[in-house]
This record gives sequence, structure tokens and C-alpha cells, in this order.
Amino acid sequence: MDETKKLNVEEVEVVDEDELDGNEYEDENEKEKELSYGKKLIKKDVFFFSVQDICEIAIFVGIAIVFDVFVKIQIGATGGSLNIAMLPLFIIALRHGWFKGFLAGGFAFGFITCLIDGYGFQTYPLEYFLGFGSVAVLGLLKPLITDDNYNVTWHSYAFSTVGMLAAYIIRFFCGTLDSMIIYGYDFIGSVVYNAGYIFPSFIAVCALFLGLLINILKAFRAHNTKSL
Repeated sequence: MDETKKLNVEEVEVVDEDELDGNEYEDENEKEKELSYGKKLIKKDVFFFSVQDICEIAIFVGIAIVFDVFVKIQIGATGGSLNIAMLPLFIIALRHGWFKGFLAGGFAFGFITCLIDGYGFQTYPLEYFLGFGSVAVLGLLKPLITDDNYNVTWHSYAFSTVGMLAAYIIRFFCGTLDSMIIYGYDFIGSVVYNAGYIFPSFIAVCALFLGLLINILKAFRAHNTKSL
């Protein structure tokens, strides 16, 4: 009788261990599926363009073009101007992420304004494509600026400033190289010329962006749905 009881107890223990192993295996599979699904959602959000995305980006690129053409102070004969055209582009990058921000700034806005300005397509790669595509930096910092509910904290202001400053520094270096290569400026002359309009533009855009940040994120929260 005692031996029979011992065998039954051992069988129960074996069954319980098998069940635990099975449950752990199922939990691991569920976690892997959740991680895989999460990665797919992130990839889709970064690279996939919904109808809503396209409409929003087109509207803000259009506003940026209007600012670039009509709301500016011309600095020199080779295209430099103090303007706030990058403000709508930064909004795109913060709303839709670095990839869509880069395409909106460097490809859409950059290409169109290159044609409008008429200084030649040779200026497009540095001055326009990389120069305005630099707004993507703000999109890269989006997780540090706000959360999924678009809440505002002091981090929002700090990292927004860092992101915009980095973008303007990239644009400054691109403009400096472009002035030296295309227009024959020496290094000092190119630095002085480009710094004379790029950094004042940064100050204006940064002040406006930070002043509007709460309302910008409220608008994002109010329209936080994705169309097909």
C-alpha cells in the first residue's frame, strides 16, 4: 500500500512538472508573438503611408513652401534668406517620424523649392535634399519628446530644442560646403554667410515651435487616428 501511494505521488509530481513546462513554453511563444507583432506595427508606422499621412504631409509641405516664398527676408544673391519654412517640416517630423520627415523635407519640399529658387539642380543634393531633410533628427527624438498620448513635460521642450538645433547645424554644414563648391566662397566667407541667415532662422523657428508645442501636441492627440 505504501509503495502504491508513493508511485501515485511521483506520477502526480511528474504530471505537474510537465504542465508547468508546457505553460512556460506557451508563455514564451505568446511573448515572441507579441514582440513580433509590435515590431511589425512599429515598422508599418515608420515606413507605411496612410491616406491621412499623405494628406497631412502635403498640407504642411504646402505651408512650408508658402513660408519659403512669401514669408522671408532675403540675405544674399545666392539664395540665403531668414525664414520660418522649416517650422511646418518639424511638425511633420514630430507627427510622422524621421523617415516621413526626411522625405517631406528633403525630397518633397527640397525638390520643389529647388525648382522655384532656380539656382540649378547642382545645389539640390546638399542645400536642399540633405539640408531640409535634416528635420528627420526631430523625428528620431520623438520618443524623448512625448509619449503615445502626446503629453508635454520639460523633456518635450529640451529635446525639441536639441533636435531642431542639430537639424540646423546639419543644414549649416551642408550650406557651407555648397557655397564653397558651387559658388566659390572661401571657408571663412562661406561660414559667415551661411551662419548669418541659418542661425537667426533657427532662433525664430525654435521660439515659434516651443511656443506652439502644447497646442501642436493637443492637435496630434485630437487627430490620433490613422486612415487606410
